[in-house]
Amino acid sequence: MNVLILVAIYAGITLFAWSVTRWVRQYALNKMILDYPNQRSLHTVPTPRGGGLSIALSVLPAVIVMWYSGLMPLQIAIATGGGGLLVILIGWMDDNRGVAIIWRFLCYIIASIWACYWILSLYGQPLDDEFIQYMFWQYLFWTFALTWMINLYNFMDGSDALAALQAIFAASVAAVLLLASGQTAFAIVLLVMAASCTGFLYWNWPPARIFMGDTGSCFIGFMFGLFAMITSNDGTLSITIWLILLSLFICDTSLTLLKRIFGGERWYIAHRGHAYQLVIQSGLGHKQLIYRVLLIYIIFLLPLSWFAFRFDGYQWEITVFTYCMAAAAWLLIQSRFGRNGNVKHEINTST
Repeated sequence: MNVLILVAIYAGITLFAWSVTRWVRQYALNKMILDYPNQRSLHTVPTPRGGGLSIALSVLPAVIVMWYSGLMPLQIAIATGGGGLLVILIGWMDDNRGVAIIWRFLCYIIASIWACYWILSLYGQPLDDEFIQYMFWQYLFWTFALTWMINLYNFMDGSDALAALQAIFAASVAAVLLLASGQTAFAIVLLVMAASCTGFLYWNWPPARIFMGDTGSCFIGFMFGLFAMITSNDGTLSITIWLILLSLFICDTSLTLLKRIFGGERWYIAHRGHAYQLVIQSGLGHKQLIYRVLLIYIIFLLPLSWFAFRFDGYQWEITVFTYCMAAAAWLLIQSRFGRNGNVKHEINTST
């Protein structure tokens, strides 16, 4: 596809998302839809939330256009539209007036099951013949993976610009690799997601003037999990590439959860024990965290993902190396600043 067309799409979606986020911010201020600081928060002033609606309103129409143009199978459009709309709806409700965590979790599972039904019925082959022998286990695996990705991204949306920056990086790199594989439709949808996050980032840059909220963070997590399932099944982009691109978020959330479980803590109680939270509490600040994360993306994750794509015979070795490095960084941060993350209170994951 012509580079100028891609640049035009990116610029247009960025402007659209910027405008929608501005409108949502004003709406949230008028309706007092604010995230008030508490013991878990890393912000100090009441801040509007729900800005991730601009991302959802950019991505879902792009999926419809790709299907209408004949570039995307109907099953994928149905999986994305049905599951995505449910995640967006429950997220928007939670951002506005709050929804009990059990109902949110139930909706995430339903959205994941819906997506798995349509996607796996389209491809119908196990993810890996050595480990998954029956389709039942593939459904079970991807339902868990999608549900986890939704929650994972929500857990990591606690610092200004962090979730949006991660989405821009992962979606942009994946889009380029998919274009190289000849999968134009999926690449364009991911490019639209990166552009919409860029437009939102203007308002979310530290100090944030609006938060993404569950509306955006859970939807982004759902989309990444969905496209990982699709591209790993059709052979255009392996699951190892996605694991590398999302390694910082996956590692921080998963290891922190395991630490709390095996430490006898009430893991379902909100806390400030994630590595990124500890770094900010140490005095580094939101901007300095973002600059360092961006440096990690450029110096390490970008070349590692390219090497894994280029030398597919070594993908798992590269992935293991990536997670060993991420785990080492997590352990270092926990050992230095872990005492700062012991504040507990009732769950509120709307930031």
